[in-house]
Amino acid sequence: MKNSVHIAASILAGILIAVSCKTTKPVQTNAAPKVTLTYNGSIKNILEQNCNSCHNNPEKKKGDFRNYAGIKAKIDNGTFKDRVIVKKDMPPSGRNPMSAEDYDSLKQWLEAGTPE
Repeated sequence: MKNSVHIAASILAGILIAVSCKTTKPVQTNAAPKVTLTYNGSIKNILEQNCNSCHNNPEKKKGDFRNYAGIKAKIDNGTFKDRVIVKKDMPPSGRNPMSAEDYDSLKQWLEAGTPE
């Protein structure tokens, strides 16, 4: 009987050790890696396609989105975020609408602090 208990205890100990040493696989997600968007990397292209036909003169109230300094002025005074992200009234009706992907990119760029 002592041998049976000893064997059972040894088997149980082996099982416990094996279970405690089991490695787990990392959890995989389908989410794409977060990419930091920059003005020169991709935002400039979005603005060229959707905004620059009107926002191309630093002398006008509309502003000049052809360069980082021009768009940064509208970002700093809150106009860009209010009109493009919050109200989504830019581009105005009658113009080609901006894609949801472009809106998302602009929003991410603003949230990242508008890196150049």
